[in-house]
Amino acid sequence: MNPENGIIIKETNDGYLLLSFSACLDNGSAECCALAKLDNYGNVAWFKQYPFHQGSNTLIVHNDLIYVAGHTNEPNSQYTLYCIDSIGEVVWNKTYGDPSKNSEFPRLALWGNKFVLCGVQDRNINNRPAPLLYFVITDLSGSQLNEFYYGDENESTLSRKIFIDTEGNFLVSFVYCPTSCFLDLKAGVAAFNIAGNFIWELDLPFSYFTAGCYHAQTDSNTIAVKWYVDNTNMPNYDLTPPAIYFSDLYGNVSDTVIFKNQTLKDINDIEPVWKHGLIGCGGEYPDYLNQPSQQLFGWLFRMNENLEVLWERSYIDSSYQGRTTFGLFNIIPTSDGGYMATGTIRNLMTGVLESHNWLLKLDSLGCLKPGCGNINYITDTEDVVFLKGIDLKIFPNPASNYIQVEFPNDFSINDVTMHLISNEGKTIRQFNVYSNQQSLSLSGISYGTYYILISRRNEIIGSKQVIILNKQ
Repeated sequence: MNPENGIIIKETNDGYLLLSFSACLDNGSAECCALAKLDNYGNVAWFKQYPFHQGSNTLIVHNDLIYVAGHTNEPNSQYTLYCIDSIGEVVWNKTYGDPSKNSEFPRLALWGNKFVLCGVQDRNINNRPAPLLYFVITDLSGSQLNEFYYGDENESTLSRKIFIDTEGNFLVSFVYCPTSCFLDLKAGVAAFNIAGNFIWELDLPFSYFTAGCYHAQTDSNTIAVKWYVDNTNMPNYDLTPPAIYFSDLYGNVSDTVIFKNQTLKDINDIEPVWKHGLIGCGGEYPDYLNQPSQQLFGWLFRMNENLEVLWERSYIDSSYQGRTTFGLFNIIPTSDGGYMATGTIRNLMTGVLESHNWLLKLDSLGCLKPGCGNINYITDTEDVVFLKGIDLKIFPNPASNYIQVEFPNDFSINDVTMHLISNEGKTIRQFNVYSNQQSLSLSGISYGTYYILISRRNEIIGSKQVIILNKQ
């Protein structure tokens, strides 16, 4: 058994299923999907490989059957959906998509008595591949019922995660490049109803960073979305620190938590702890600014329903001369009140330096050993910014020539600055705050979507979106 990247873990009645990818045992030059059945102590009951490539968010267990989505290994790949029994044997597999095009990286969701696969299908724009979101809906036997596309024909788009919300709509998170993926990258979440009709989209800010946008529903009214913020107005910290945006079920953002850090952390997954917040995992360079070659640790954190970070943990396994990790990719709450996380670690377990699956079974405080939770609690919020949303009023909105900004009467404006930020993340104008009710001129500012960011001594404390129309 030599899977290289543990990317999905699922709890079952008698243990866990671990999905990863690795070199195919019968063809080392190709990548295969690897599936392992583990008991409650992490021992391997069986291990199977399947000749396709899968990504994250692609494993479902339903009616004692296992379903895994991925794409075929042909030069022009197609979506594929495998149905697997409880001992790892293939019951059936189906392929979808135009074989003359490249369809890959599908995510999988169970939607009542249907499956939804959402990935991308390539198009050729100006002699370059430009993928568009591509959806396939099937019944439980894998027979295709519908297909459709979503996205701007001039943009490159990549899906990241898909799930069904409590209102029965399916939500997909994605990243996209409005012009060049080397210069600007944005992200969003789009919602569709059972007929596949578009409902709404949440558009997130510009970022220089290229990792993923992931989302989870944490209670009946709240969606959490992981992305980044432009750090132009946050000196002495990472260029684009990770952030979690909190919205309602219609894509309206109410709160944002920004992980300011000097250790270069990133979030690879967030999962709900239903009605009690969320659990997240990723990677961390513990002393990045001082030692850029420092090891990458696995990192996880627990946030409650009040958006307070209760604890965070960092792990590295030095067994077999473990050199580094690629972080933790997936974490789930388990039925015993703890958590299970999976990722990848590089060590000499086989005699040569190579990658291996890395599993962490943790208690309710994120501890490998009971008692670690008695220390290392976060006792202040120096490393986390809470945009709890001061009661900021901006009108008119949309606006043409000016906007009126009103702060609550009891809000202290000492050391407060307002920044007008473009939809691309650039600072267009900066305003000193001298009154709780202040008018801002929009003279010389082009029409479009902007953000008003409120900061105090370089710490962002609030934000609002404003739309500027053509001047009258």
